[in-house]
Amino acid sequence: MNLRLFSAVEAMIRVTKSATTTINWPVDDNFEVLRGPKADTDVREYLATHLELFGRLGDLSRVNGALLRSEIHTRMFAERERFVRRWVRDAAQYGSPPDSVQFTSTGALAGICGAEIPEGTFRGKEIVLYKVGMNNIRSDPYTGMAMLYRYLYVLENPHRVLALWFPNISFDDWRSAATRGDRKDVRLYKTVANAIIFSDKFVPKPML
Repeated sequence: MNLRLFSAVEAMIRVTKSATTTINWPVDDNFEVLRGPKADTDVREYLATHLELFGRLGDLSRVNGALLRSEIHTRMFAERERFVRRWVRDAAQYGSPPDSVQFTSTGALAGICGAEIPEGTFRGKEIVLYKVGMNNIRSDPYTGMAMLYRYLYVLENPHRVLALWFPNISFDDWRSAATRGDRKDVRLYKTVANAIIFSDKFVPKPML
């Protein structure tokens, strides 16, 4: 279990002010998902809580706040903490970025990626550089991880930007994919990135 996911969820709650609850799906002793009515107990309780709060409070901002204080959210958070303590080995390793992510500067970026970076780009900003190891433009798991790193390392720090590094993808590959309909992967990369560094070109967000 990548505990950075839980940290990113907490950051998303702080940034968006929306209620997000992780539900520990019940499994048997072999970690197979349980079947039958018991499998949906927590989901039913969460939905019932949401509907009751919405009917009583109406305003979504008030509903979100109430959900975060609700019994079901508190209990699910406690279950998550117990899960981490019992099942996750070396939980401390997730307190720092993975090998595919590094914090760097514009000046160091060219040396890392071999790209020509226009002078003045991201002046005064720390760059969160995510090296995306795909050989063809695709979504999972890379778009999800890019979104995770944006919440985890960037959105709460105004002095940081997110650059995606595609060392195996050329700018022509990108343009070809971008012209083939409304592709979810292209759309998500453009949403989360402040720039993308292709194998042959540095492209800032406005030009993506």
